[in-house]
Amino acid sequence: MRLLPLVLLVGAILAARPGSPLAGDDDPFTRRTGTEAGLLAGAGACFAGGLWIDAGRDAPTPADLAGLDPANLPSFDRPAVRNWNPGSAALSDVLAYGSMAAPLALMLDDRGRDRAGTLVLMHAETLLLQGGIVTLIKSAVGRARPYAYNPDPRIPAGLRTSRTTLRSFPSGHTASAFASLVFLASVHDELHPDSRTRGWVWGGCVATATATGWLRVRSGRHFLSDVAAGALIGTAVGWLVPRLHDAEDAGSGPSGSAALPLVAWGWAF
Repeated sequence: MRLLPLVLLVGAILAARPGSPLAGDDDPFTRRTGTEAGLLAGAGACFAGGLWIDAGRDAPTPADLAGLDPANLPSFDRPAVRNWNPGSAALSDVLAYGSMAAPLALMLDDRGRDRAGTLVLMHAETLLLQGGIVTLIKSAVGRARPYAYNPDPRIPAGLRTSRTTLRSFPSGHTASAFASLVFLASVHDELHPDSRTRGWVWGGCVATATATGWLRVRSGRHFLSDVAAGALIGTAVGWLVPRLHDAEDAGSGPSGSAALPLVAWGWAF
């Protein structure tokens, strides 16, 4: 899965060209050079910054782990240090990766299929931007995961002393699920503004993303605050990317001007 950002980036760059409105129909989304450049550059800057920071960090040693004290954690995060459930971790993988694929359901009808290129590009940008932000924050914070505090002998020693142990905040699984599913629900609203299923779509999306976060806590991989931050990041990005492609704003100013501050914002971390 480490190659996924590169695959998405290459695909998004190849697809990131201005689109033309569909004849005889009101298209709610459009592609603009400035928007695509701003989103891809912002995501790339976040990924580059995160990888640069992470390259200078060593994996935790047994001595480092021995110095961890749950008493130093916020009270609402402390219960997570007692959790260890590989089954919940595996199920959270299924939900997170399934959520990332879920927006393909938008192409099940003509309104989605006719805009498949734009929708795929928008979703790739959503995944790249949330992934870049999460990577950057994880690397900058370097927070130990709950299992690092947990004396449970079932936890592999090699896992405790791996580099991923210091990548707890925020939860990437939760951010990916919320980003993809909020994106799905937001785009569905635009494609089907009169649909009676909008409430069901939003309810199902939010419930699935929330379940992903809950499983990450139950598995011992994340604290409650990790999941809350991931949900916030994912929700913001999943809502933002469709808004930046709103066709009604296409003539309101310089192309993509709303996306360009993302580059500076990414480096600000």
